[in-house]
Amino acid sequence: MNTLTLYYVIGAIVVVHFIAGIAYLIYKINKAPSSSNDEQSKTHSSSNIE
Repeated sequence: MNTLTLYYVIGAIVVVHFIAGIAYLIYKINKAPSSSNDEQSKTHSSSNIE
């Protein structure tokens, strides 16, 4: 394997890892403050009690 190709492969892995980390953070941030999910979990838990 050429040394330059190895650098491209390592660079591609780093870039993909960086993009995946940003996507994961955006997913977690958009998921957390949603109040509709809290209301749904409350209705499901109250229906399970009855």
